[in-house]
Amino acid sequence: MKVSFDILKEFARRLGPVSSIDEICHILVFLLKKHIKPQIIALFITEEKKRYFYLKCGDGLKYLPEDEQMAVGSLPWEWLKQKGVIDNLPRGTVLSIPLIHATGLEGLLCLGFRKKVSPEIHDLLEVICFHTAGLVSQIKALETISELRKRESREYSEFVERINLLSENAPLGIFIMEERKPVYVNPAVVKIFGYTQEELKQLNFPIDLIEEADKKTLLDALQTPSPFECKCVARSRTKSGEIKFIRLWARGIIQSGKEYLLGTISDITPLRETKMKLKGMEELFSSFIETIPDIVLVFKEDGEILYANQAIQKVLGWKPEELLGRNIYTHSRKSQNFDVARAIKEWRKTEDNKEGTVFNIITRDGEEKFIEFRLISHKDATGQSYYTAIGRDLTDEIKSKYTLRDVSSRFDELLKFQELLFELAPVGIVVLNAKLECTKINRRAVEISGYEPDEILGKKPLEFIIEKDKQKKLAEWFKNLEMGSAKEIDIEIYNKSGEQKILRLIGKKIVTESKEHAILLMVRDITDEKRMQENILQMQKLESISTFTAGIAHDINNTLTAIMGSTGLLYNYVSEDGMEYIRAIEDAVKTSSEMIRQLLSFTKQRVGEPVVFDVNELIKETMSMVKRMIPEDVKCTTILNPKPLLLYADKTQLQEILINLVSNAIDAMPNGGKLTINSKLIEDYVIIQVIDTGIGMDEQTKKRIFDPFFTTKEKGTGLGLSVVYGLVGENNGTIEVDSAPGEGTTFTIKFPLYHGEASKSRSEEKVEIPTGNEDILLIEDEDIVRRTVAKYLRNLGYNVITGSTVHDAKEILLSSKTFHLIVSDIVLPDGNAMEIFKFMESNKIQKTPILFISGYTDDMLVKRGVKSGDFHFLQKPFQPSTLAEKIREILN
Repeated sequence: MKVSFDILKEFARRLGPVSSIDEICHILVFLLKKHIKPQIIALFITEEKKRYFYLKCGDGLKYLPEDEQMAVGSLPWEWLKQKGVIDNLPRGTVLSIPLIHATGLEGLLCLGFRKKVSPEIHDLLEVICFHTAGLVSQIKALETISELRKRESREYSEFVERINLLSENAPLGIFIMEERKPVYVNPAVVKIFGYTQEELKQLNFPIDLIEEADKKTLLDALQTPSPFECKCVARSRTKSGEIKFIRLWARGIIQSGKEYLLGTISDITPLRETKMKLKGMEELFSSFIETIPDIVLVFKEDGEILYANQAIQKVLGWKPEELLGRNIYTHSRKSQNFDVARAIKEWRKTEDNKEGTVFNIITRDGEEKFIEFRLISHKDATGQSYYTAIGRDLTDEIKSKYTLRDVSSRFDELLKFQELLFELAPVGIVVLNAKLECTKINRRAVEISGYEPDEILGKKPLEFIIEKDKQKKLAEWFKNLEMGSAKEIDIEIYNKSGEQKILRLIGKKIVTESKEHAILLMVRDITDEKRMQENILQMQKLESISTFTAGIAHDINNTLTAIMGSTGLLYNYVSEDGMEYIRAIEDAVKTSSEMIRQLLSFTKQRVGEPVVFDVNELIKETMSMVKRMIPEDVKCTTILNPKPLLLYADKTQLQEILINLVSNAIDAMPNGGKLTINSKLIEDYVIIQVIDTGIGMDEQTKKRIFDPFFTTKEKGTGLGLSVVYGLVGENNGTIEVDSAPGEGTTFTIKFPLYHGEASKSRSEEKVEIPTGNEDILLIEDEDIVRRTVAKYLRNLGYNVITGSTVHDAKEILLSSKTFHLIVSDIVLPDGNAMEIFKFMESNKIQKTPILFISGYTDDMLVKRGVKSGDFHFLQKPFQPSTLAEKIREILN
């Protein structure tokens, strides 16, 4: 026990001036060495230095290596055991006392002995150890508090210094107001507004600096009791008068019984200008994206399409809105879906996406296209990945590439084909050198000129033109061509046979394979085209004449109708001896009417009307008409079939055929000759032949003789024989030509024979004129025709009321009078007779049949839309008996 008391006394004495943990440890070790003879081990684990103090009797204080990392914020027994600390303690360790202070666990104090110690020693050491732990805790707490105070003072000073440094150098304006008066503004505020800090403190800041229209938000906030917060964007005026846009944030607080306003001001004028520029750039970029020919697609990682520009519709056929929400992979060929996914994976690996990937995309119309896509990856604020794909249509390029490969492999073959094209081109092609000498010419150019190739090669085009003025014109054109300002030119030349040709030349400067300048001439023979244009003009003139003729024919027919009607009335008033003169008048009227009919047919004012007639009679009538056009040196003979040859065809058209053929035959015999017209029957066909002993035709001319606008005459239209060919076909016939140069020409026409009887003329029939007692309304503007027809009908027993205009007809029809028949001219002074029909329909007047009579042809009915089952037509002039029969036919 004496040892124990000695230790305690000395420990207490030595601890008097101790002020650190290290000193306590040294004292403890010293006492243990001095008073406890057995070897004692003390282990002190520090948290702060994270290393061991290893105390061993006789060795003093040692430091273990620092490679052992220990989390000593908490040292549970299990953890110490797991880390091997407990197991590594020497045998006999009996104490492990934690060193605890205000900030946590400082360490673990362990004591042990190699052999057992008495209970008294153990208790003594325990007292010492616990006392040591208490001292450690106190010392550590004092150190900690002292250190904290020093640190707080230092940190506060540093904090204030940092705040001042930050505020004074901040780009953001900072202000503090106490009781609504500015007490602090930083240099950034001075810079924004241009006022000094003292000037700003004298102002009602910041209200005085904000434009009137923008003050309301801030004023409303300042009226609100603190605490409050205000955010606004306003226009402010600087000291120099400049308007700036500012973003203001202010917060009202209560501190120590006083009201403070803390705020920041930032100059957003550049930002606003930048935003405006960015907005313009965005609009420009958006417009650019929507108008570029390349496809732009934005889609998610899983392929969902979020955006597509307008190019997608032009290239692939889908409208952009139709693709939104769809999967991009479904629009690639199924066999390439994996390639799309793989391409995206490859694109992810590198930011340098210079090389695109070509995909086969199926368009909306099912067409396969080759689209090269380049990908840009980006992420949004949430980390979601997106892709922007830019696609270019390479379909034409790829197809061209394959085509070029094919062309390359068949280059020699194509060269031959090119030469073949040159030779077989439908237009003449001539190559001239720099001296305008012909170096190459194709087959068609040779045909146009009539010369052999060796007669053209090496010569200039001017050498083939005789007229000086045309040579000058062509030379000037070549000069302009070399200067690059020449257009096409039409030039007249004579070919080798002396035939005049009109050629259209188109030229272009070229560079040959030998790098020499040359001229490529395209030569087109437009002789027929020019004739065609002239013929169209001629046809337009004929159309005008035709219209004029139709008008005259109408007036003549009206007059002939009056004459015909008057002779019909005379039958009741003259003796048998006078009948002969009446019949002579009727025959003259019939002849005049037939002449008018033929005239209208020739001027294309009559629709074809097939009838049954005798070809022999037609030939006699036609030759009687054309005998005045046959020259005296041409002998004309007709050889007709002994029996009648009946045809069912348009009589007038057949006359036109014969007249055209006779006219051509006469032109083919400029020095006289013989003209023969035959008719005969071969099997069931009627044969008509027109034979001349003229100059004849070669094989090439015979092949084109029926072509429109082809002519061998200098001033011919080239329409005669083409019209003949067409009319023969319309009447179910065929035409052939047999000719040879110097041996004349034979045209043979064949028609099917009509099995039946020819139509009898009314002069051959005894006609019984029908009568009646119905009511008839007669509308006719020609007074003499109206009076004659009305008198004739009244003599037949009809009740006739007359008028001369559409207005008269309407007035009469509005009366209570009803009619069994209306007989009316088509063209009346105040309108069309169809107006009478429409008037009856609109006024619900009893439906009455209408008989149209007109000096115009029945074409007029077609043109005016009056040809219908409800209407009937009678061509003027007509015999009174024909009118009587037509009326009776309608009424019955």
